[in-house]
Amino acid sequence: FSPVNQTAEPGLIDQIAGTIPSLMVPLWIVGIGLVLMIGWRKQIVFHRLINDDSEPASDAVTSMADAIAQDLKVKRRVDVRTSLLYGSPLVTGLVRPVVLLPAWFESDYTPREQRDALTHELMHVKRHDLFALQAAQFVLALQWFNPLAHLAMRAFRVDQEAACDADVLRAGTSSAFSYGQTLVKAARLAGPADGAFRGANLTLTHPIKERLILMQNTAPTLRRR
Repeated sequence: FSPVNQTAEPGLIDQIAGTIPSLMVPLWIVGIGLVLMIGWRKQIVFHRLINDDSEPASDAVTSMADAIAQDLKVKRRVDVRTSLLYGSPLVTGLVRPVVLLPAWFESDYTPREQRDALTHELMHVKRHDLFALQAAQFVLALQWFNPLAHLAMRAFRVDQEAACDADVLRAGTSSAFSYGQTLVKAARLAGPADGAFRGANLTLTHPIKERLILMQNTAPTLRRR
């Protein structure tokens, strides 16, 4: 008698389970590529909109921005432009920074508020926050499957804006009260399109509530730390 072969054929579930480990790395790489491609496309569309639907700011605003940049010791050349597309000031552009202002910036913002807004956006340039944002988005792409990474990205943006606010106040150009008023006005005047391209820019109004709370606690105690 020949021995009975008792080796069972693997079932369908076992076959699927066996292929999952081999598919995880390709699926992870595909996810990274998709996330980076979506972010890259958003930036291309956003900068195309700026090129097509913006114009240089007035001489008065440009002179104010140049004076602020000199006071902050911003070493990079920053282009200041206005547009009808966005309701709040923002900064964008890794290679050639652009401060984009709403077309009604001079009529809706007082000179003090104009200075606050320009100081905030130029402080982002000085701090190289756009480079930090892109690095954070690359890390997020590596962790696209992890919900905690997306929560961490939002926390990073809050911290980034709060740190920029702290540097603006530390520069001594405005008090916390008047600077907070500028943030509130920018949030009130912001349009629905302002948050559509957050991965490509740093806007004055994001995220306003957390930043106002943090501004009230500029010197945390040792226990809070």
